[in-house]
Amino acid sequence: MPQHLNVATRHLLDPAGADFSTGGLQRWCRDLALLARVKGYEVTVYQMAAQEFEKRIAEGFTVRGLSCPASFRGNWRFCRELLRQVDSHDPIVFASQELALSDRFARAVGVNHGLWWDGDYPAWKRWYNKKLQYRFLTRMRGILCVDTNYINWCHAELPHRHRWQKKLTFIPNYADLDAFAPGPGHDASDGLLTLLFPRRVNYPQRGVALFLDAWSILEERGCKARALLVSPCVDPQPWREDLWNWAAAHGMSDRLEIREAALDDMASVYGQADVVVVPTLAHEGTSLAAVEGIVSGKPTVVTHIGGLGNIVIDGLNGHICDLTAESLADAILEAAQTRLLENREVLGRCRESLGKPRWERRVWSFLRQHLDL
Repeated sequence: MPQHLNVATRHLLDPAGADFSTGGLQRWCRDLALLARVKGYEVTVYQMAAQEFEKRIAEGFTVRGLSCPASFRGNWRFCRELLRQVDSHDPIVFASQELALSDRFARAVGVNHGLWWDGDYPAWKRWYNKKLQYRFLTRMRGILCVDTNYINWCHAELPHRHRWQKKLTFIPNYADLDAFAPGPGHDASDGLLTLLFPRRVNYPQRGVALFLDAWSILEERGCKARALLVSPCVDPQPWREDLWNWAAAHGMSDRLEIREAALDDMASVYGQADVVVVPTLAHEGTSLAAVEGIVSGKPTVVTHIGGLGNIVIDGLNGHICDLTAESLADAILEAAQTRLLENREVLGRCRESLGKPRWERRVWSFLRQHLDL
């Protein structure tokens, strides 16, 4: 009889339980469930939902929605409902670390997907968050961190590190090497650079305004480029209008393209790019977009935010810029000219380091160690 592994997350399916949501957290949870199934475990994923549901996924695991609002108070309600439905002695992975609010789970680990509080929050909220993070660290057996930014924050802000420092494990995000691979390139007969922004345009912290300003600077310098904005979800219409209006005002609307693509359909998009641009302004772990750009062999430019510096070494496998349009424009030009990942040895090591096989080995080793699997 197979053993059981529980996973708790904010969202895997949409709140109604119909389809997979788009996003890095959702892909991480899905791939964890699939990995555990291969290892012989029955997996149940618990998530927040508008109303309770249960759905068997074709890949062989179950998703259960627990009725609670997607808010901080909803986190507490979710945890209470979770305790009613699962055996507290079964191993559980809190893929959304903030849901691990009870000390009754005897075999629990958490996953930190990056800081979200690196901003101008009031003093009381920062104080409370420190208490909460310390609670997570001391109550769980281990925390898997997708970047070192969270690890460094813990060491800088939290006391009694001897109690928790060995619980923190760094395992960056990853890409499916079969899907994301270097291709033959695209038709560049018109002489234009194609700049890919593979991000949600309706989240200002993702840096679309910085990207557009850098594109405009390149235009002023005589470097004509097209901008390809591909979001993993359908963005609200006002954002589209704003982007088109901006491009029209700068005389560049004929070189702007805006599209949507599902998370698993992004591989073909990278083949159309000369430079992948990830100009994050705040709140970033080890970005899937940056990882996918690198393993696809594309020149990749990122800002110095969050965990981006964990996957890009400036001048070796990509380029890191400051939070100014001039710095971003400079980095894009350098990336287009140097094409660092045309070095097969560098690309090969990057693909090995950021590929899904290595992620699977390291994640399962982490779970075996901390959950006694």
